[in-house]
Amino acid sequence: MDTYMLMDCMPGFIHSGDDFVITDNGILITETTITGFNLFDSTGLPEFMRARKAAQYSNSIDDVTKTFTTGNNGGYANDWLIGDTKTNEVAKLELGLKDYHVWRSKDTAMIGSNFPSDPKLIKEETTFNVDDATTSPNARRKRMEQLVLVNLKGKLDAEVGKQVEADHVDALQNANANNRCVICGHIDEKMQKDAQNGVSLLITQWVLYREKLQRLNSQRTCSCGRTWDIPAAAILLARRFTKIHPEYAWQSKYLNNMMAYPWTLFSAKK
Repeated sequence: MDTYMLMDCMPGFIHSGDDFVITDNGILITETTITGFNLFDSTGLPEFMRARKAAQYSNSIDDVTKTFTTGNNGGYANDWLIGDTKTNEVAKLELGLKDYHVWRSKDTAMIGSNFPSDPKLIKEETTFNVDDATTSPNARRKRMEQLVLVNLKGKLDAEVGKQVEADHVDALQNANANNRCVICGHIDEKMQKDAQNGVSLLITQWVLYREKLQRLNSQRTCSCGRTWDIPAAAILLARRFTKIHPEYAWQSKYLNNMMAYPWTLFSAKK
């Protein structure tokens, strides 16, 4: 299949690795990792293989789901957020090892912040505590649900999506903060055991993709907006970080400053 993809990845990777990809078939894929997942099948197919096939050969949400679940080895268990601009539909594939669940909708956004949702998968395949509101995944889920599913419902577009990903409200304190519990995710400010901090808001990349396609009309072009840093454009200074967290001092000769950059539109054309 002659499919063009736009993804971020390190040299030599055959898949995104950061799991952020769009294709000229109108398919969008991103994810957040399931916290507390603890199973693996060494005889199954690795995630990077399934992820590449899902991006390159899928023409629908059903195709993506089938590829990810076929031969699944449980490695890198995620909530995969999937969009199809041809049908104006989004979905969430929560994929463990033997257990998985799919949610689909044409009138809402799908969110992820490292929390599992399916009771069966949670019980059988994770150690995740859904009742501990103080963990980063649960706190960020609460805030994302407040914003995306309540406060901003019906108002989501690309610009609003950027604001959501840069949000600094700690839903537990109901106040602005720089910590592991805000959507923007400042785990460098206060390290915790649950430092897993991926956040995905499918609507952001989806709307940017769709708007660009509408402007280009019939041109087969992949485009997406991306920021290369913490979404709120904060700066991570390596020397300051290792001083605050001396347990990482051994990395000081390798660790560089992470500077802030604005949201930028990336495009790939045939």
